[in-house]
Amino acid sequence: MFHTHGQVADAGFSFDTYLAYSPANLLNLDAGHYYGATGLHPNDVIVKYHDRMRSIHIKDKTGPKHATPNANKPFGQGETPIADILQLLKKERWPIRVDVELEYPIPEDSDAAKETKKCIDYMRNILE
Repeated sequence: MFHTHGQVADAGFSFDTYLAYSPANLLNLDAGHYYGATGLHPNDVIVKYHDRMRSIHIKDKTGPKHATPNANKPFGQGETPIADILQLLKKERWPIRVDVELEYPIPEDSDAAKETKKCIDYMRNILE
């Protein structure tokens, strides 16, 4: 399973290259890193490779043109199109898991479990 970070912004990068090595190769798209590094909508990649994708890491980040580019943010405070991604997966009913990646700084009055719950609640509210 190939997992992406900033290399998607490298000149000449292609998911096709790595997926072509074997039909058993799958993609674990990191939607936050993809958006943060490229500013491109992750849904284009999801639509194209949905049959080769088993999971997507979700985090909220700023895009490359933001004043603080490619920065991790609490869910709802960044620019990653989380709602679009979740709505696409819901509509298409593709068997792709969504994993929360808690990478923003945890506030002093909180902890990882509380923050993860906030992220999950944020996503549930989108889907309801």
